[in-house]
Amino acid sequence: MLPDGAILAVVPVVPRGRVPKKGPTEINFVRSDDAGKTWTTVSQWPFYSAAPFLHNGTLYMFLFSMGTTYRNDDVNLASSTDGGATWSKPVAIFKGHFWTCDGFHDDW
Repeated sequence: MLPDGAILAVVPVVPRGRVPKKGPTEINFVRSDDAGKTWTTVSQWPFYSAAPFLHNGTLYMFLFSMGTTYRNDDVNLASSTDGGATWSKPVAIFKGHFWTCDGFHDDW
């Protein structure tokens, strides 16, 4: 739920039979301004998965790249100050294989 009352959903689309192999995956950002009755696609990004969070009125998104061996690689971060209508360019903050935002690494 965004500060303006809208709902922003982050929907990963992973074609069947393509995981963990390389393949086209995308994240769809969909928004509802009427409590979930209708949805509008805001944008689509070529990532494997994503995790949104709000901090001090700014929307942030952890974005995971599609891995070459595993499902998720590289943790990227983007931000939006207009409820997800526009985003900053994603920046890689961790390189390598990561499964969740808590930084679990398979070598640890």
